[in-house]
Amino acid sequence: TFEDNFLNIYISSLHVLKCQIQLIFKRRSESITVH
Repeated sequence: TFEDNFLNIYISSLHVLKCQIQLIFKRRSESITVH
């Protein structure tokens, strides 16, 4: 159904966003430890 598709898209986009945020924090913490 349409709602199922919407839910899947929403969940997958949330997952991608979460991964990107983790990457950003990881790089930021690495750059902090370097300096």
